[in-house]
Amino acid sequence: MPIASPKSVSMTPGALATTRSLLLALMIAATPASALGDEISDAVATLDPAITHVRVFGEWKTENAEGRYRVVIRREAEPGVIRFFVQRVGKDGTVVSSSELSEIRTEKMTVTDFNYDIDQFGLAMFIETGKDDASGTTYEVFFNDDGTYRFQPASN
Repeated sequence: MPIASPKSVSMTPGALATTRSLLLALMIAATPASALGDEISDAVATLDPAITHVRVFGEWKTENAEGRYRVVIRREAEPGVIRFFVQRVGKDGTVVSSSELSEIRTEKMTVTDFNYDIDQFGLAMFIETGKDDASGTTYEVFFNDDGTYRFQPASN
C-alpha cells in the first residue's frame, strides 16, 4: 500500500498566530516552576548549605519600627562548632540588627533546644546545651535594645 504524500495545510495569519500562542502556552504550562525563575525557589537554592536552622518567633516593636525575631544557626567546618545569631527582622524583610552569641561558638556548645520570653524589658532566651539528657546546661540570654546581651547560666 503506497504511503500518501503529506498535504500542505494553509492557515491564515490570524490562525497561525493563534496556534503559535496556544503552543507557547502549553510549553509554559508544562515547564516546572523552578525553570521559570521563581524568585523564592531561586533564593532558597542559593542558601548557604552550612545553615542548618532558621526559626522565626515573637514580635518586637520600637517607636520607629516593628517586626519579628529570627534565629539563624550555621554549622562551621570545625567539628562541633556552630554560630548562633539572633536577628530583628523588620516587616519589610530587612535585618534591623544581628547579634551573634559568640559564647556558643568559642565554648563549642551543642545547642539542643531554645525557648524565649518577651516582656516589658525585651527578649530573654533560654538555651539548652549539652546532650539530649539531664547532663546539659541551660543558659539565659537577656537582650538590650542596643544589640548587646548578657549570657549566663540559668538561675533556676
